[in-house]
Amino acid sequence: ATEATAAAEPKVLTYQYHVEPISLDTSKTNDNMSAEILYHLSESLLRFYDGAVIPGIAETYDVSDDGLTYTFHLGDAVWQDDEPVTAEQFRYSFLRLLDPATAATFPNALFPVLNAEAFNKGEKEASEVGIKVVDDKTLELTLWRPAASFPTVLATNAYFYPLRQDFVEQHGDSYAADADAFLSNGPFILQEWQHEASLRLVKNPKYWDADSINLDEIVQLIVPDANTIVAMFDRGELDYVPNLNADFLSQYPDAKLAPGSGGLQFLQFNVSGMTPESGKVLSNLNFRKALSYALDRESINAAIAGSSGTITGRFVQAIVPGVEKSFLKEHPIDSAELVPPAGDPEQAQAYLEAALEELGMTVDEMPSMTYVAMESPVHKLYAEAFVDAWNQVLGLDNFTITILPVPQALQAGMTKQFDIFLLGMGADPDPFIFLNYWTTGNEL
Repeated sequence: ATEATAAAEPKVLTYQYHVEPISLDTSKTNDNMSAEILYHLSESLLRFYDGAVIPGIAETYDVSDDGLTYTFHLGDAVWQDDEPVTAEQFRYSFLRLLDPATAATFPNALFPVLNAEAFNKGEKEASEVGIKVVDDKTLELTLWRPAASFPTVLATNAYFYPLRQDFVEQHGDSYAADADAFLSNGPFILQEWQHEASLRLVKNPKYWDADSINLDEIVQLIVPDANTIVAMFDRGELDYVPNLNADFLSQYPDAKLAPGSGGLQFLQFNVSGMTPESGKVLSNLNFRKALSYALDRESINAAIAGSSGTITGRFVQAIVPGVEKSFLKEHPIDSAELVPPAGDPEQAQAYLEAALEELGMTVDEMPSMTYVAMESPVHKLYAEAFVDAWNQVLGLDNFTITILPVPQALQAGMTKQFDIFLLGMGADPDPFIFLNYWTTGNEL
């Protein structure tokens, strides 16, 4: 090809994901797959790019001296149908996220805003929430406490994109379910969505910063099988693989691994249980400690995640800021208090014996327990590794692994239809929002 024809060829990035996005509805999304696609299709007040908060729809913003009021000044931006993006569309989106009728998964992301939590619980009216439209180009958000990380929170969450009320109401329950039911105001437009097969995004010529977008298309292929993924990459059908199984890493010694954003995976124990019998056992602290100490996290991580994962003993990750230093430095934990990364079989057995004595039962009398796993190769491997460790170290053979499609697995996680569940969450830049997940009565 000549230089002229080469330059004219569209720049297309093709990659794969194991499962398709669960929901592109900004108010209801709750998974990383959807958040990634929404990042390409949408634009919030601010955008997080290359480790920094940069302008989005808001060209600038001001913060009051007491750190409570943020005033955002919107630039000239339009939706893909040429309608202007306005402050009211952000207000509508934020209130829709908070409205209990929406049943959003993470309305607490906006709880730093004045009266937002009370509105979500039905204790305040929408008009009392600290979200004010000054004019079409000016939005004012008032917090109930200073939060220096608030701009980063707005820039890094998929819940804060604007919504066109007319478009959302036009499509009703089918909003964002297909390409023609989604409206973009971001760098790309959702051109095609073949469910369980692929998504095709094309550059949005009406995006306010279109000149900075170098790609013409993004194609995401839904390919669950690890062997197929590697074969497609070797044939040049994929430009990159975002999550390569550890088994294949040795085949690509020159592979470059991008640092993560602080995402966290952890086991959830349903202390109520799927049955009264399993609830009685799982509500026993010594039993839960036995399961935890029985896991050799180092070996499991090396075998499944490879060098793309690390072991941690804390929920708040290193990227999270504190008041003056990192949150971890301001709130240190003695490493002796943490579970050893390689586990401790003897200590695990001691905890199990203590639990059995408290419960008044033997190992053989343990009730059946259900480990619910997402339908993905990696989550299946984790489930098998954990259950095998509990069997080998503790002699427990009462765990049944149930594999569910990702949407059903997440639903089971939210409705407590599990005994044990591996959940993944992003490490929010505001430690309050992430740690609030663990408080009694947070309704999450």
